[in-house]
Amino acid sequence: MLLAALVALGCHRAQPATTTENVIEPAPADPGPPPAAKPPELVLQTGHAGGVRAAAFSPDGTLVVTTSFDTTAILWDVAIGQILRTFTGHVGTVYAVAFHPDGKRFLTASEDKSAALWDVATGQKLRSFTGHGDAVTAAAFSPDGARIVTASKDKTAALWDVATGQRIRTFIGHANEVYAASFHPGGTQVVTASADKVAILWDVESGQQLRTFTGHTGTIRAAAFNPDGTRIITASEDKTAVLWDAASGQKVRTLVGHTIWLHDAAFSPNGKHIVTASFDRTAVVWDANTGQQLQTLDGHASWVYAAAFSPNGTQVITTSADATAILWDVGTGRAVRTFHGRRDGGLLAAVVGRDGNQIVTAAADRTVTVWDAGTGRLLQTLIGHRDEVNAVSLRPDGKQVVSASLDGSVIVWDVGTGQKVRTLVGHADRTDAVLFINEGRFVFTASLDKTAILWDAETGQRQRTFLGHTRGVTAAALNPADGRQVATASDDATAILWDVNTGQKTRTLAGHGRGVTAVAGQSRRPAGSNRLGGQDGNPLGRNGITTPAFVGHTGEIRAASFTPDGTRVVTASFDGTVRLWDTVTGKELYSLMSFEAKDWFAAEAGKDWLAVTPDGYFQGSPTAEQYLRWRVDDRPGERPRLVGPEQLRETYYRPEVFRRLLGKR
Repeated sequence: MLLAALVALGCHRAQPATTTENVIEPAPADPGPPPAAKPPELVLQTGHAGGVRAAAFSPDGTLVVTTSFDTTAILWDVAIGQILRTFTGHVGTVYAVAFHPDGKRFLTASEDKSAALWDVATGQKLRSFTGHGDAVTAAAFSPDGARIVTASKDKTAALWDVATGQRIRTFIGHANEVYAASFHPGGTQVVTASADKVAILWDVESGQQLRTFTGHTGTIRAAAFNPDGTRIITASEDKTAVLWDAASGQKVRTLVGHTIWLHDAAFSPNGKHIVTASFDRTAVVWDANTGQQLQTLDGHASWVYAAAFSPNGTQVITTSADATAILWDVGTGRAVRTFHGRRDGGLLAAVVGRDGNQIVTAAADRTVTVWDAGTGRLLQTLIGHRDEVNAVSLRPDGKQVVSASLDGSVIVWDVGTGQKVRTLVGHADRTDAVLFINEGRFVFTASLDKTAILWDAETGQRQRTFLGHTRGVTAAALNPADGRQVATASDDATAILWDVNTGQKTRTLAGHGRGVTAVAGQSRRPAGSNRLGGQDGNPLGRNGITTPAFVGHTGEIRAASFTPDGTRVVTASFDGTVRLWDTVTGKELYSLMSFEAKDWFAAEAGKDWLAVTPDGYFQGSPTAEQYLRWRVDDRPGERPRLVGPEQLRETYYRPEVFRRLLGKR
């Protein structure tokens, strides 16, 4: 055996004859110590923070990926309805998703003008497909998984090589935005659908148009082949879906029943059923042969964007603007499971108290929340505004909060009791900024009525009006060095410095190319920290040096504030979280979030709440622990499992961690 091996390796020197009895096999190489087990990874079960745009089943039907306006994709376990992983990387709405035939990868299409290929097991982005001139609205794999087709608002569709990411061909012919693209089961043709009210059949290899499908009177939002490729279904804003003969281009049948736009349509795997999704908040299952309605899937609280059959055809998943996806039983029409999201959690403003011990946030759900920054604990929920709360300020002694809402109201609150102290009335339009100044003796407000007003905080009386901006005033900040100057920012592309005592301008700062949406002042600022800029992207950083990026939010960041010592930044996002960052390194330290309590009496301060670190440490209200799971990957070759807090509490329930991260002892 050894001689044979040597000959095979090209070693031709004469060797003594051997037998299998006297051959000594080499000892196997020492494999070394087993690889270290991965630590459990926290997976928050909070779902999407915006409307859910699309969903796709894995080929084996055990997984679902959903995509959202919140710029993310989420991988769910179908059987238990829990999140396995969140995929971040797009910077715009993710409009579409499709699984690769091997089930190990999936494809997303985004408003950010790109499509992306993702690894299911690791969560890593494998490749980006860039080149479209506008949002990518759809993406699909060829049957063999070697190519993809994308559709775009740039009026084109494109064919790409999966392995290289290179564009192979562009399909040009539509007169308006293209909203759908899908492959023929044989992979030789592609059908596209457009806002020009036309669907087009293309030859994949030549890029030539083969046939045009006309008859819809509104934008066509979806187009798909049946399993044998003989029929095409289209869904339109004209409230109908149309079944077409793929070979002749003739209309076979029109499906009528929805009362508002259709946004999606798909065939079942056996081709016998069609499901349509509509802005009338329903999806409908149809008999493909007769056009009869079989089931109406009614349960969403808002528009239904998409619908897809499971691989075995017995279930349908729908996605909606209500931030949920629902799994339905096709036979009964009943909901089997809801994949929940957060529709009302968006944060619009945040401030840090003078001593760094409190954080106050303002939310789209009409509430103001007071947090203990050292422990992450929710202290108080202030309820009374009738619309989104867009601005907030905390009195230096931490005893009062002033907030402004899109309903036009400005309210002063008592933090201890949660009660209103007074309402400040005087602006002619919405107030976009509020400040306590002079140790809380006065309140400064800035409004879209082009003015700012100084109020007596004790009496609620107007003290002074600041006139000078020519458009709405959108932000305000106090100079902490002297406490006498306030800076205001405006849609007129200027910022103005004012003397609070006299109401006079001391300086006008002009130079931004668009409206200025934020201003900030800070007394102590460590080297390398960030400041804010305007809509035109001009940085207000130090000496033109690029400073750390704070990356982690999955929604638009609406506010940022330094802690008093300048070593931390607090951000508030429309993803529903407040996050604390290290100013120098840009590292996320922890995030805070609150939820509408399912059991109001069991919740603390009227809401459930959580504080979590990137390492998985947490504390929160007892009923909020339902949102916590850790992904444990300790079984080689098998899918990771999810473990709840009841099993890992001893390790990860660490309230003291949060005070240490804030620099407290």
